[in-house]
Amino acid sequence: MPLFIENTNIVRAYVRWGKQHGWNSPLFSDTEKELSYRSCYRAAWALGKIIAARHSHGERIGVLLPSSVGATIVFYAALFYRLTPVMLNPVVGSRNFQSACRTAVISTVYTSKKFLDNLLTAEALTQAAQDAGATVVCLEDLRPQINTKIKIGAVLASLFPALSVTRLPGAVSSENEAAAILFTSGSEGAPKGVSLSHGNLLANVAQVLCRLPGAAGLRMLNCMPVFHSFGLLAGVVLPAAGGMFARQYPTPLHYRQIPKIVKKHRAEIFFSANTFLLRYADEVGSADLQSLRYVFAGAEKLQDATRTLWAEKFNISILEGYGVTETAPVIAVNAPETNRPGSVGKPLDGIVVRLEQVAGVAKGGRLHIKGPNVMLGYFHADKPGVLQPPPDGWHDTGDIVELDDDGYLYIKGRMRRFIKIAGEMVPLDVIGETLKAHWLDFDFSVTSLQDTRRGEEPVLLTTMPEANRQNIAAVIQDAGLPSLWQPRRVFVVENIPLQPTGKPDYLAIQQLAAECDKKSLCASRK
Repeated sequence: MPLFIENTNIVRAYVRWGKQHGWNSPLFSDTEKELSYRSCYRAAWALGKIIAARHSHGERIGVLLPSSVGATIVFYAALFYRLTPVMLNPVVGSRNFQSACRTAVISTVYTSKKFLDNLLTAEALTQAAQDAGATVVCLEDLRPQINTKIKIGAVLASLFPALSVTRLPGAVSSENEAAAILFTSGSEGAPKGVSLSHGNLLANVAQVLCRLPGAAGLRMLNCMPVFHSFGLLAGVVLPAAGGMFARQYPTPLHYRQIPKIVKKHRAEIFFSANTFLLRYADEVGSADLQSLRYVFAGAEKLQDATRTLWAEKFNISILEGYGVTETAPVIAVNAPETNRPGSVGKPLDGIVVRLEQVAGVAKGGRLHIKGPNVMLGYFHADKPGVLQPPPDGWHDTGDIVELDDDGYLYIKGRMRRFIKIAGEMVPLDVIGETLKAHWLDFDFSVTSLQDTRRGEEPVLLTTMPEANRQNIAAVIQDAGLPSLWQPRRVFVVENIPLQPTGKPDYLAIQQLAAECDKKSLCASRK
């Protein structure tokens, strides 16, 4: 498959994929519906006709839906009619939700009654959208508008897709036109809107398939949220490009149910994050996941304990990858034949890497990348609708990495996840990973708080009831880490705040640590 096909867009590419893999081949399914390439095209054509009547070409529309057949139809419907879907996160809180609607200049948010009925914050989010000037529309209310004429048109269009696609407004979209807007996790600050073009998504799909040609044509389970770039690319665009039958599931948090779906769907490809992979493995027997051939871990660092557990229990080698929203999202991934545990693989074809030296970091540097999958730019809350492109096409990931002599990438941590003590850069994530490796049954997260003498110091939050400074210090010392890295304050908490993707919510973690320190809300162990 070519690395990057110029002068095309996802609309025309979808028709090419349908022809290549078979229009009647199964493509998407969930608990309620199954779609082939043809029926997905038909549904998106019809729904898009109704939605497009409410908007002008190029307008941005909000999409507030879980991973589902409905979400995939809305995504393709928007692109078919030259609208830009803005994938909205339902768990960011009403303030950030309102900010997202304003930042992307959204006039309408499309959701479903069923989803809102199961969402505890539905009323607050609806009000937040309205306060941002957006109308909330439920898909169920649009169905009666799909009349007989539209249905007949959709059927005819799906029978002759190569001809009908030329009449779709989205068929003339430029590869440099926005195909989706997603928001950064907000785990370290206010979320920013990330504009990804048709070319960005198509390039990243081609890059991934070039690295993993054996994954094409297999059955997939996607339970990563579509408002996250990992879930959007892997669960919505990649299956269509690679001829994969993708089962959509609305949440990764159903630890007992998801392994059962893997078994029932006979899934061969599974994308997830370390936190979830560890929980799934605890819930099932060794034969329950035997259909899986490729398991990919992203969104957060894969722990050695998780990798070992899956290898010993299921005989599955997890393939770790790395990406960021701004790169659509994959930057690097391990391939089955060249898997190097501990690394995130080699950078994908077409990506140029530059490491910027960081004072206090002896090996590696701050990662900057350039390539066809690097975003169009950011939308910031203080300048709604104004796109800020990456300087000269380079994206600063903010991650500290190392490259070995063979070109494998090793993530050492976020720049913001390092603190400087006595002139030395202290990696907070390494401390937490060391403790987690020693006590597998508990969670650990290290953040920083101000110290009158040292400026900053590491502070530990943990779910381990017996944790104290002495036993924590002993593990750090036994691991050969400097005594300077030992947390001076240890707080026992009920849970470590997480993002919906399983990634630590560093902003919430730091806020919780500050509350524990100030108000003594948690048990402090000296």
